Amino acid sequence: MSKARIEIITGLVLAANVAERLRRSRYWLQTEAATQPHRRSNLSQSRGKPRRCPLHQSTRRAGRSDFSASSDDILIPIDLVSAASARVVAETDVRGSPKILGVDVARFGDDRSVIIRRQGLAAFPPIVLTGVDNMDLAARVAAEIKSWEPDAVFIDGGRGEGVIDRLRQLGFSVVEVNFGGRPSNDAYANKRSEMWDSMSKWLKAGGCLPKHPELKTDLCAPTYWFSAAGKMVLESKDDMKKRGERSTDCADSLALTFAMPVVPKETSPYMSRGRHNNGQSYDPLRDMLQSAAKSCGWSSSRRSAWGLD
Repeated sequence: MSKARIEIITGLVLAANVAERLRRSRYWLQTEAATQPHRRSNLSQSRGKPRRCPLHQSTRRAGRSDFSASSDDILIPIDLVSAASARVVAETDVRGSPKILGVDVARFGDDRSVIIRRQGLAAFPPIVLTGVDNMDLAARVAAEIKSWEPDAVFIDGGRGEGVIDRLRQLGFSVVEVNFGGRPSNDAYANKRSEMWDSMSKWLKAGGCLPKHPELKTDLCAPTYWFSAAGKMVLESKDDMKKRGERSTDCADSLALTFAMPVVPKETSPYMSRGRHNNGQSYDPLRDMLQSAAKSCGWSSSRRSAWGLD
């Protein structure tokens, strides 16, 4: 037999062997997918690409929310939002809890400015405003403060500088919060990630949501992941817009109510000095700084020089 014929036969045998292996591999994959659905799901999922919240997709298609699906990389799943919306919290359940006002200020023309109240486990329907300037928004926030008398007011500092300055000019005590600022806990990449995770834990602990479609849709929109340093990172508004999602203004206003711990005015340890009864407004940030100064052993004269006495 010639050398050329031997090479042809050898090539045909090798080709047949490779084909048999491919056939067996395809059969193995089909068997694995049928007997182990979780592997089939893992093989089909894309890596490194944020997935859209199913609630958002169904809302666009049918104009209504679908709470039957969930996604592993969504911080606040749909079933948690649905359960919180179905809860009813009695007034006695929140009596004595701090009253907190959160204000998210619109960044661009299509964004919304949102004011929301929260007391303990109860969140109240948000006030959603479009097309208002800083002075108008400051007036609305001032009206809310006067009517509800919250223990603390947290305002988004990203685009809310004018609102904050105007309210302080009017004599109101408000706290500026920078979403991209440093968190209180180093386990988070920024302040926004920390506040959203606190909001998620609040919902799991029994938080009650108003029946507000925009708020519920916003809550289950952002994805999250962990950085190389092990810090939790919440998807930014800009990244969400790049994949076709709207700004989560309603949910961000609620997240602001978790910016820092708040003590009710009636139970504040500083009430004994009569500071809240002499016409001065309540300032949770000032209280925190006063406590820190005392812990560091600052003298009375030094605290007075810094305006903390």
